[in-house]
Formats: sequence, structure tokens, C-alpha cells
Amino acid sequence: MYYSLNLVSQILACSLSSWVSVWITMEISTFSVLAMIHSVGVSTIRFSSSASYFIIQSVAGIGALIGGVFIFDLGSETLLFKVLFVSSMMIKLGLVPTHFWVMHVFSTTPISCLLFIMVVNKLAPLMLLNTSILLFSKPQTVIIMSFMVFSILISSFLSLSAMSVTELLAASSVGQSGWMVLSGIFGQPIFYLSCYAMSMVLVIMALHMKQMRLIPLLLLSLSGLPPFLLFSPKVFILLNMTINNFSFYLLFPILFSVVVSLYMYVKMSLHVYLVSKQTYPTETYSAFSLIMVSMSLIGLLVMYPF
Repeated sequence: MYYSLNLVSQILACSLSSWVSVWITMEISTFSVLAMIHSVGVSTIRFSSSASYFIIQSVAGIGALIGGVFIFDLGSETLLFKVLFVSSMMIKLGLVPTHFWVMHVFSTTPISCLLFIMVVNKLAPLMLLNTSILLFSKPQTVIIMSFMVFSILISSFLSLSAMSVTELLAASSVGQSGWMVLSGIFGQPIFYLSCYAMSMVLVIMALHMKQMRLIPLLLLSLSGLPPFLLFSPKVFILLNMTINNFSFYLLFPILFSVVVSLYMYVKMSLHVYLVSKQTYPTETYSAFSLIMVSMSLIGLLVMYPF
């Protein structure tokens, strides 16, 4: 029930035209996530992370409500309300410099809820953030894009301290949000979001089903390593940034973070593979597992932007 409520509320938030209605559906989505977490079971760590998530999302929700009313309902062009609204959306997405809560909350969230927090719950904030960026002047937009770039960079450094797959997913969530916002600015947001969502679905399914031999391959898919699924949309974004004369001083941190992230994904994949080989020496790939791997390799075919 809570999973359906979360999905429906995000779809409604992306479809409604009234700002107050959009805000209400986003807050319903937040409460549905809290209900999901506690429906799995209650523990001290889980209660702490859900309380942190509730407080952070509530603060962001209040800021978004105030800024949104002035911008969308009253037609205000005051920079203060624009900054308030964008900052609130960045908090909801866990972007730099408001990413302080992501590692604690995501790494302690039940696996069954991760997909909704990392993918579904980002739909409306991403749409609203990309829409609000259009209200800024070009120099101001460059500043906002700089935060996206630094989100990708900081994400790679956060991944260096990851000790488990869930911690790596939590760290990568910060960078993936930055990539998704950049995809909205430079071209194909639906394309990138679809590829990321499919990669996350495969990883979460493998974790939930304890398919340890399968997880390393799916992690490589999430990393954007060629020829896996996320390779094509990331290259497409970088090419568009180059075509649009994006500053090399901001393009270089992205390239550097990609290398660091690939290193960590490969390292974690090897670690999981070696552990699974010792723990589950007789485990074999099922037909369903091979289908999942094939889906992660669909990046060989999904090259239409080029």
C-alpha cells in the first residue's frame, strides 16, 4: 500500500498544475517513505535515520512551500525566493552542500525501501528544480550547475569510505542526483532517469534476492562503465557540455570523479565477488539472473542520442 501511495503521489506531483497541490502530494510521498521504513521493522538505528529524514524533508518542504507560493502563485521575481526554492529542492535531492544527511539515512534504510528513496522520491523535486533553473539569469545558472558538478565530485570522495554495497549506493546517490539535473539542462532527462532507474531496480532486486554472484556485474552497470546501461547517457551529457562551451574548470572535476567512482565500483564489485565465492561456492546463475545481466547490458543498444 505504502509503495503504491509513494509512486502515485510522485506521479501526481509531476502532473498537477497547482503549486499547493504539488506540494501536498510531495509531502504525502515523504510520509509514505517513513511508513515504508517502519513497516519493515523498528530498531534504534532505523528510528534515528527515519527521524533525521523526516526533519530534513520537513524543513525543505517548508522552504519549498514559501518559495513556491511567491514564485508560482504570486509571480514574484525576487532572487531571495528563487534561492529559497532551489535550496529546498537541493535539500530534498541531497545535493551539495545539503548532502550531510544522505549517508546516514540511506545506508541504514531497509533494502526494500531504497529504490523509492533513491529514485521515485526524486521525480518531483528533479522536475521542479529543472523548471526553476529557467527562472535564473545565465551567470546564476552557471553557479547552480557548479553545485551539480561538485555534487558529482563529492560523491566520488564519499564512495572512498564506503564499506558495503548500501553505503556505496548512498554515496553514489549524491552524484547521480547531480547527473540527473545536468541531464535536464543539457538534453535528455527522461533518458538518463530511465537508465538510472533500470540500473537501480536491477541492483536492488539482486540485493533483495541475495544474488551475490550477480551483484558485481550490476554494480558495474550502475557505475557507467562501457558497455553497461549508464555509459551512453553520461557520455551524451559530457558531449553536450563540451558543445555548449562549458568551462573546462568545471568539466575536469566531473571527469576526475568519474575515474574515482569507477575505481570504487570495480573495487566493491571484486570484493563482493570474492566474498560470494567463499560464502556461496556452489551458487550458479539462474535463468532470471541471466535476464537481469542482459538488461544491464542493454546500453549496447541504447545509443540513440548519438
